[in-house]
Amino acid sequence: MEQKPKVLIVTRGTWDEQKGTSSTLSNLFADYGADRLAAIYVESRLPNTKCCYRFFQIPEIAMVKKIFHWGTTVGKKIDSRGHIEANRNNVRDEERTLNYVRGHRSVFFSWLREFLWLLGFWKTKELRNFIRDFQPDVVWLDGSTNVFLDRLYLYVLNQAKKPGLIYLMDDNYTYQSMIGHRWFYHTLHRLSMRKVVKRCTGVLTISGKMKREFDSIFHVDSTLITKGIDFSHVTYKESATHAPIRLLYMGQIIYGRDHTLAMVIRALNKVNKEKSLIVLTVYTKNVIPNYLNSLAQECPYVEFHDAVPYNEVPEIIKGNDILLFMESLNNKYNRDARLSFSTKITDYLASGKCILAIGPEDCAPMEYFRDEDCAIVAHDQDELETGLKMLTNNKTVLDYSKKAFNTGLRNHDIKTMKERLYKALILLANKE
Repeated sequence: MEQKPKVLIVTRGTWDEQKGTSSTLSNLFADYGADRLAAIYVESRLPNTKCCYRFFQIPEIAMVKKIFHWGTTVGKKIDSRGHIEANRNNVRDEERTLNYVRGHRSVFFSWLREFLWLLGFWKTKELRNFIRDFQPDVVWLDGSTNVFLDRLYLYVLNQAKKPGLIYLMDDNYTYQSMIGHRWFYHTLHRLSMRKVVKRCTGVLTISGKMKREFDSIFHVDSTLITKGIDFSHVTYKESATHAPIRLLYMGQIIYGRDHTLAMVIRALNKVNKEKSLIVLTVYTKNVIPNYLNSLAQECPYVEFHDAVPYNEVPEIIKGNDILLFMESLNNKYNRDARLSFSTKITDYLASGKCILAIGPEDCAPMEYFRDEDCAIVAHDQDELETGLKMLTNNKTVLDYSKKAFNTGLRNHDIKTMKERLYKALILLANKE
């Protein structure tokens, strides 16, 4: 293979391998070569990855400071190979401020953020020098939900004057069940997102459903890329189920997933009416709503735990029999993940564990699980109860464990994913 193109990655969040949100980047670029990568990101936290060491950080808190102190520089270069010159106490203070803003979403904060970016304080010579000094061959963009991030993407593309490759991972374009200011903002974002996609030479999509729809909308032939599974280190091992059978959920319970989880607990009440057949353990970083706590207190077979570091997840999965995958069935949220494909799915398939999936019928993950027959799928309370009763049978659990693993082997081998990605990058670099 010819020399790999130099790739400049532009994202909202920092590249942190202790956070699940960075797992796809680390997965795809693990052996790409740190000297061939650089990243620009919008966050105060510091990077934590061995895949890349050149970073340019644009902390939004610096834009606020510049209004009051004109000498403030918005953005700085970070070299993570050595000691990062940053005041970590200040970083923690900035993160606390931003976490407060994120936790108190409002019209005011949303538009204030856009106003700060519109002022253009982030268009610095330091940012331009970073792009010029790295001299990328391709600019990689994460699909965004924000107008301000699209503005950054277009600026970087114009400065780099190189082909752009955008990775669309969520339905940030077609989702329209909004009212008021949210509908107005989403309309503005659709316009800016279309500009970015049109400006890019290549498009990556994360699910078959997304590829079909976005190829039609944007008149492109996108490349389907998901997080890959390294089967050189993974083999399927059939193991007897526990008694009672252990059901596990690890992830967020916001955006309507709490109501889906409540359905699971109610269904377990019926399945375990005469005997404890299935127990549920939940690991989440979210605050447990009072009504869920009340439900759990009535069920001796439901336990809640705080989230654990990402590197501890495989060991916890290993100690369980069935993995729970949930999307919201609430009309307010059930279109959010309509075209997405969670990194959790490939993690689950690679584990060789049985999967129980709950979500809307037209959701990409549900369609995938159903079409591949690699999970027990439920779309409502009745189907969920039926599915749980099926899973009280050890043979059913073991059959679907093997189906899940074979699906991962067939569709998500890391070698295939990297070959597709590298081929796309080389083609783009040669189109300059």
